[in-house]
Amino acid sequence: IGSAGARRPSDVALIDELGVLSFGELDKRSNALARALIRAGVSSDDSVAIMCRNHRGFADAMFASAKLGASVLLLNTDFARPQLLGVIERERPQVVIYDDEFEDLIEGAEGEDPELTRIVSCADDDYGGGRQLAEDAIARNSDAPLDPPDEPSRFVILTSGTTGTPKGAPRASPESLAPLAVLLSKIPLRAERTTVIAAPLFHSWGFLNFAFGLALGSTFVLRRRFEPEATLRMVADNDADALVVVPVMLQRILELDRSVRDRYELSTLRVTAASGAALPGDMATRWMDSFGDNLYNLY
Repeated sequence: IGSAGARRPSDVALIDELGVLSFGELDKRSNALARALIRAGVSSDDSVAIMCRNHRGFADAMFASAKLGASVLLLNTDFARPQLLGVIERERPQVVIYDDEFEDLIEGAEGEDPELTRIVSCADDDYGGGRQLAEDAIARNSDAPLDPPDEPSRFVILTSGTTGTPKGAPRASPESLAPLAVLLSKIPLRAERTTVIAAPLFHSWGFLNFAFGLALGSTFVLRRRFEPEATLRMVADNDADALVVVPVMLQRILELDRSVRDRYELSTLRVTAASGAALPGDMATRWMDSFGDNLYNLY
């Protein structure tokens, strides 16, 4: 984000329910949040856990952690409390950044570790939990650039935990653009276009597209919770070039009344990228009959 912030500071980087952020603004916000993490004791030897839905707070937390070289632990927003506490106890992050809706789930996560710092990323106006808010931390700290870390961050994506405590699957930062080239050989994504990411960002599929979109200089359109008609509206209103989904999202969109689907002109949509689960053939056919031959299945 630092490179994009320097080259294209005024270009739109992210659109969510709170509004629009430029690349320059995202860069500065993450600089300030990184300084708050330093105050909380985070270094390149530590990890930061993120439990956020799809919104600017996820990007702020990820970029801030990466600027310190800290490991990033992506927590599933569907975790039950025992799963969540088990992961935090095992991984021992220095900081957990989370949306206020998960306050009760995370309560008591400190356990016997008083050093764990909790920062609330997305909070309603009437939030009264008493924890540090990310927006306050961003406002209080300098947004000047930081020295780059000696080693890049690694990102840990957790399994669903259906057979016990979720296990981490580490993902190191790629050393070249070869993985992006492989993806582009299968999907005709273009640089500096707009992508709606409906798939959860903590999930490997959503995160992969977020990471590759950064390399392409994409503008991301995000919404905290998936809603079928709202997704069509985001594509149409923002002239999106790409839509990132899991198959159940396609199913729910196709279940909308035809009159609702026909309200939205998706002529700019060149790529609907699906993965995360098997894509039934009849669903693929129905999608392309409704929205054009733009569906790419990477499962």
